[in-house]
Amino acid sequence: TKLSESLPLNALTAVMNDYFEAMIGPIHAHGGEVLKMMGDGILACFPIDPEEEMASICERALHTAELAMANMALLNRRRRREDKPSLQCGIGLHVGDAMYGNVGAPDRLDFTVIGPAVNLCARLETLAGELGEPILCSAEFAEKSGLPMQSVGRHELKNVNGSVEAFVPAAD
Repeated sequence: TKLSESLPLNALTAVMNDYFEAMIGPIHAHGGEVLKMMGDGILACFPIDPEEEMASICERALHTAELAMANMALLNRRRRREDKPSLQCGIGLHVGDAMYGNVGAPDRLDFTVIGPAVNLCARLETLAGELGEPILCSAEFAEKSGLPMQSVGRHELKNVNGSVEAFVPAAD
């Protein structure tokens, strides 16, 4: 948003394309699906395959998020060499049910995804930015992943009932 107010549209488009390339490449490379791009936001999922352990799916999703953040670090290093401002982003990871498909009016449909899981994931992404954490995971994700996680406390999230405990991947 800040860059959109200060850059010409063609320069903003170039920045967005660099950002999307850094983020989307790892998603596709590890079996994820990009469902939607909204401004500078990306909504992706890792479909649950009944023949794959849930912990393995969560581990792939977390590994993807870590690779995306590593790509962002490389992109920002290049941007600093070019005397351009760094880009910031946060990632929210959650496990839950969602419904996706075309919704809208007969003369205007849009492919989207809906459900409480989508809302919680989006709120975790926002909270990641507020807390300065690159990746935040829900309690459900932390539990199902079986990976070492560290709680960063309970938080009230906009339009989510009750407080939500958020986790970060534990340091190696």
